[in-house]
Amino acid sequence: MKKYILPILVFFFFSCIHKKNSTYNGLSSSCTCKDVSYNLVNCDTTFFLSESKIYWQWNCDSSWLTFETKRGKKQIIQSYLEDKLPLSRSIGPVIIKELNRQLWFRQQKIPGCCYPPSHFILLSKTGERIWEIEENLFVQDYPEKNLIFYFTDTTFSNLVLYDIANNRTTDFTLPKERISKTLKVASVPHVYEIFEKGVIDSNQSEIYYNYYKENSRPQWGKDTIKFKITP
Repeated sequence: MKKYILPILVFFFFSCIHKKNSTYNGLSSSCTCKDVSYNLVNCDTTFFLSESKIYWQWNCDSSWLTFETKRGKKQIIQSYLEDKLPLSRSIGPVIIKELNRQLWFRQQKIPGCCYPPSHFILLSKTGERIWEIEENLFVQDYPEKNLIFYFTDTTFSNLVLYDIANNRTTDFTLPKERISKTLKVASVPHVYEIFEKGVIDSNQSEIYYNYYKENSRPQWGKDTIKFKITP
């Protein structure tokens, strides 16, 4: 009978440890961001010019990105349950830049090279979300120029150039159903895939896209959309 006592005691000992500690990928750790995350999230606090800040928190079962104002008011920007933690670093949200008292974020909701990101902007003082665009409407972004291209809705007939630094939008109307038919015929899931990398200079931007030409030969064409950029 004695030979069974030691294994039983060992089992209960490790069971108690497991209740106190979180185990991730076979590694036991305490429930703090730096100890548990194993580089899954960035545990450092990011401070902004408005004296607000963002930081990740952790409680062994989940993690969440918190925005905190200068006066200590907090709100959760994004949270993940434990099964999503391995993806949390790659799916964001990630701060692109702070400009004009605004915080521009990009979020890759599905990791990998072939899925478009969503974008949103918060006021740097309060954390209020003042603008966002979902991934199915996203076309291209140019953070170094503070520009983003997107469609206003899923009819894909109105393309917008958003100059974030100057809070200015410029619209371009495309032929009705041109983009929708192209996506259907080409079996392309995301609209950004039919666009090629644009050319941006100080006065003008050009963006190129491929489209299906119904009842025409050849059936595929390329068009250029030009936007004036006002300083």
